Amino acid sequence: MEIFEAKPARPFRLLYLNPEDEIKLAIDTNLYLDPGLMAQDLIMRLLTENKSLEIPLNRPDVKMDWPRRGFFVVDLSEYVKAMYAERTCVL
Repeated sequence: MEIFEAKPARPFRLLYLNPEDEIKLAIDTNLYLDPGLMAQDLIMRLLTENKSLEIPLNRPDVKMDWPRRGFFVVDLSEYVKAMYAERTCVL
């Protein structure tokens, strides 16, 4: 069994998130050409200052487009918006 890991992501700060915004991650790879194999093998990890969310790509609620072989677009909108809402919630 082989283990593949992406380069570390560069963090960015969301100062304001419009509820109508779409947040999508484009993945261009020659390692995975089929969405089924990629979804079976990979997870996404979203981080805030104090919370981490792991999202297996094979979850039924993960929306992924496959416009061509080796190119995938994963919709992260609902996950990022939920984490943003928790982070900005004032008690």
